[in-house]
Amino acid sequence: MKKLETNLYLRQACLADRELLFEWANDSVVRANAFHTKKIPYADHVKWFADVMTKDSIQQYILCDNKIPVGQIRFNMEGDKAFIDYSIAADFRGMGYGTILMQLLLQKLETAKMSDEITLVGQVKQENLASASVFEKCGFTPITKKDYIQYEYVWRRHGMRIIIATIKSWNIARAQALQKKYEGVHNIRIFTKKEEFTAENVYNFQPDYIFLPHWSYIMPREITDNWECIVFHMTDLPYGRGGSPLQNLIVRGHKETKISAIKMTEKLDGGPVYMKHTLSLEGSAQEIFIRCADIIFAEMIPLFLDGGNQKKLEPVPQEGEPVIFKRRKPEESQITSEMDIEKIYDSIRMLDAEGYPKAFMEFGTYRLEFAQANLSEDKKELSAQVIFRCKAEE
Repeated sequence: MKKLETNLYLRQACLADRELLFEWANDSVVRANAFHTKKIPYADHVKWFADVMTKDSIQQYILCDNKIPVGQIRFNMEGDKAFIDYSIAADFRGMGYGTILMQLLLQKLETAKMSDEITLVGQVKQENLASASVFEKCGFTPITKKDYIQYEYVWRRHGMRIIIATIKSWNIARAQALQKKYEGVHNIRIFTKKEEFTAENVYNFQPDYIFLPHWSYIMPREITDNWECIVFHMTDLPYGRGGSPLQNLIVRGHKETKISAIKMTEKLDGGPVYMKHTLSLEGSAQEIFIRCADIIFAEMIPLFLDGGNQKKLEPVPQEGEPVIFKRRKPEESQITSEMDIEKIYDSIRMLDAEGYPKAFMEFGTYRLEFAQANLSEDKKELSAQVIFRCKAEE
């Protein structure tokens, strides 16, 4: 069945949902995954639903997509624990609704009448891999019991305070999307200008983490000494510390690299490592940076946000002999006659990105700047866009 256009929301269950919830509860897959597998008699369901409607300790929600009910989630408060039960209607399974349902519940808790910290608990049969995957994707910690796995998540009202500081358009767009995704779960603030990202503003916000994907300014010691600042460096550290990492990697013939998420310290790119992720170096610099941003914002930062309430990620020291990259100088971007065609191709593509000076050639009174390079499969032909610029008078 084709997935609906997304207009997803949770609504409070109402009396009109009683028959629908009865039907869902007695679905064969739901009963097989339940700890009590026998079908529920209608009279028992009616009595149970009356409790749902009247007890503050039970909260029942319906997940809707374009007003169509696709699943349900419920939590029962017992002291400082909230026990979760959820299910997806048969026609909508395998489409990712389970994860969405759990994420929307976490947002809904912000406005619920309860304490500012509770432990969410989900109990899953060991053979129920689909539910296990949902809890794990949403940052729950698995605790193996005798006959089942118990997933726990320490929820705190307003979650964490996060700063993302970046100056590149591809990162800004993804930071804004991340901010929207975690709205109501974490308080995320985005800085895109040096003038805004001050020690005073950071102090007033009191962040749990500061993420720095492609921030090109020197960080004040007042910030790095007092808050956990995380840099995303495009090399497999300690290999490739220093400037112009992408260009230096391509010049050295690398086809892929690692994105290293490291804690910022006084030693340039020498801080301990939280995690690494493989990154392909195919295509133009712009394409690589966008691919890198997709990984940082979809795969790496969420590990801090989704797991931060459970077990804080701890970085480990870098291992191995450091290899230092020198920041490339503008004159190194010049294409010369002795270069072979592959080197010319690499020289153009590795600088073809927003904010970078293009590869160039000197041609009489003109400076030729190149972009959008394409190399034929047999590596005998190279096409590129070229701009003729008049040289400035000396």
